[in-house]
Amino acid sequence: MKLESNASILLLQQNRSMKITAISPFNTARPRSIVELVSEIDSGLVILPGYADNIPSVAAIQKHLKPGVFVFLESAGKEQSKPWFVSREQTILMPAQVFGRNPRAQELRDLETCFPKRTFPLVDRQVSFILCGEINAFQPDGSTKKGIELPFDVLINPAHSRMGRWNVLDPKLTALSKGRVVIHVANNTTGSQRLTTDVRIYANGEKVGNREEKADAVCMSYEV
Repeated sequence: MKLESNASILLLQQNRSMKITAISPFNTARPRSIVELVSEIDSGLVILPGYADNIPSVAAIQKHLKPGVFVFLESAGKEQSKPWFVSREQTILMPAQVFGRNPRAQELRDLETCFPKRTFPLVDRQVSFILCGEINAFQPDGSTKKGIELPFDVLINPAHSRMGRWNVLDPKLTALSKGRVVIHVANNTTGSQRLTTDVRIYANGEKVGNREEKADAVCMSYEV
């Protein structure tokens, strides 16, 4: 498995599609079924949520990808989970999650520092990843806390579980998407007996994308 920095990622600029697909697996989905689902997708970028017990390994995902497809996933054990950006040709380790909620000033500065290493070229756009509760670096109106700089064209927010408080998060993601694109994708709540999966895509201040429920996941796609 070849480990590279995002400075070396070139294929994403040349891939066949600007379409992004976000996948939120059900609790009952097995890792193999998630791999099979991802292997069928032609989108240039596929987003899995934050770590869960059924998220496949990096090697399993990489082995079955179509050429030109990149996947975000967080794998390798909950206490040591790391965010990865994977294609058939490249495996890129991103900086780990900095904080989960109510960030301190230093944590905000640390996020600002590592943010460029979570940003990648997507044809003529820049796609950036802000992990789970790091979305709390933004105020409800979309501005950043403590004046830190987190510039993006497309912001992807993979979450470990549904974050709740949609009365706060929904307006924030809407505000962040004005003139840009924001994608939020979460796992099911562990042990839930009901459907709690969530995928939401915002563009230019509005919700977009068609929600498709498959046997093992909910998917949404958007052409950037």
